[in-house]
Amino acid sequence: PGSGGWFISYHFHCAGGGSGLLKSTTGSPFGPFTDLVHGVPGGDVSIFRDPADGEVYAISSGGSLVASLLSKDMGTILKHITISPECGSAPCEHNAIGFEGPFALEVNGSYFLSSSAFGNKQHHGGPRSAYDSSSAPANSHYSSFMGKAASFLGPYTDAHGQNGSWLALDSGGHNNYFTYQGSI
Repeated sequence: PGSGGWFISYHFHCAGGGSGLLKSTTGSPFGPFTDLVHGVPGGDVSIFRDPADGEVYAISSGGSLVASLLSKDMGTILKHITISPECGSAPCEHNAIGFEGPFALEVNGSYFLSSSAFGNKQHHGGPRSAYDSSSAPANSHYSSFMGKAASFLGPYTDAHGQNGSWLALDSGGHNNYFTYQGSI
């Protein structure tokens, strides 16, 4: 996206760690790679280029889902924008997508934002929720949830047009989506 090439996202939990993007210095997917941008908040970074305006974002998680707008050369973070609120201990399906592994795509003018959370078809929540405990319902899994919006920055809604999200892939966890012949 943006400047073209091959990229790797990273997140280190160690002292001095953090999240960011590496870019291939040779134009090859095999690298070598060099640091492109550092300081993306949270982890589980993915890249999204908005076809509406060409802007490139690093999407990350760590409470809320954040889109970090990158400069044209993708070497500087210009601003951080929360695109889905924190999915905490309460059920999230009416206000948030999930809490980990965000991934976005655009299909025919509609934007889809996916993220992982603990839950089931009826409800989901964050890492401190009842859905991530020994008392969780038997059909509660670590799944992929999705919201839909008219613009990349949201707001995202469920399958009925209400704020929030729906179960996209039961037990799917982190994942990426793609289009095939115009469909997700």
